[in-house]
Amino acid sequence: MRCLVIYAHLNPFSFNHAVKQEVERLLEEMGHEVKVSDLYEMDFKAVLKPEDLNLLYSGSAAADVKVEQEKVTWAERLILVYPIWWTGFPAILKGYIDRVFSYGFAYAIDERGWVQPLKGRKALLITTHGQPESVYHDRMYTSLRDTQDVGVFQFCGIEAQHVFFPGIMGSSDELRQGYLNSLRDALAEL
Repeated sequence: MRCLVIYAHLNPFSFNHAVKQEVERLLEEMGHEVKVSDLYEMDFKAVLKPEDLNLLYSGSAAADVKVEQEKVTWAERLILVYPIWWTGFPAILKGYIDRVFSYGFAYAIDERGWVQPLKGRKALLITTHGQPESVYHDRMYTSLRDTQDVGVFQFCGIEAQHVFFPGIMGSSDELRQGYLNSLRDALAEL
């Protein structure tokens, strides 16, 4: 299976980085083809500019966006690894979605009605957050699933699952290792 890992964390010593590395290792061990878009390493330009809209209206996209759209088109599975910051995507990932998952590429309306060109793909969203699960569990997880899983990916026809790794700030090595150990099962369900 062709898998694209989209990674959005700036610290190479973070737990998110350990998650990304383990995801890559497991996918390769399972025999999948893997590409990685490390947004900070790429210095991805996250701000949607007027030039982007002008290109979009003309049926085109900026060169960096085309490269990422080709990766998304290639992939059968998308695996996103990122922290929850202020109850949402990190800005660089939100900008990636704004620019890459654009009208005409990820969704459209034509004479048939609503069109989802990315339909059939699956996404696994793996997110960390610093607070304990009790802070997020009731309302936040529902909100995150509604805005991210449904509002972005399912809107584009991509079936999405979400795995949360809470309580990272000040967590023990045992907790972190337990999270890493759980990745095999999450990836197998893709």
